[in-house]
Amino acid sequence: MDYLKYDREILLNCFYKMFERLDFLNTYKINGGSLSKFLLKICDSYNYAPFHNLTHVFNVTHVFYSIVNSNRKESYLAQECFDDIHKLSMLIACIGHDLNHPGVSNDFLMKEGH
Repeated sequence: MDYLKYDREILLNCFYKMFERLDFLNTYKINGGSLSKFLLKICDSYNYAPFHNLTHVFNVTHVFYSIVNSNRKESYLAQECFDDIHKLSMLIACIGHDLNHPGVSNDFLMKEGH
């Protein structure tokens, strides 16, 4: 998957599909329109930083999704370690983990007196 070439609309659709394919919309009665608005709001809050941006978030989230995808019968993490509520919580955490990141390190912020 060459996610570096994907625009925001494609990444938003991919995020939505992860929720859908993990069956969270049915399991937790999540309204599709509400989920789309939620994902759009999060994506709009990401800065255009060189690294801590939407592409990076997609990479992190996609790795998590690949690990816990219940279609992967050989995945110990998918089958034994996490309940669906944990998977849902971690999926949301992955998507929001760098929200509003300024694109600089903590060391830089401290030196600048931020």
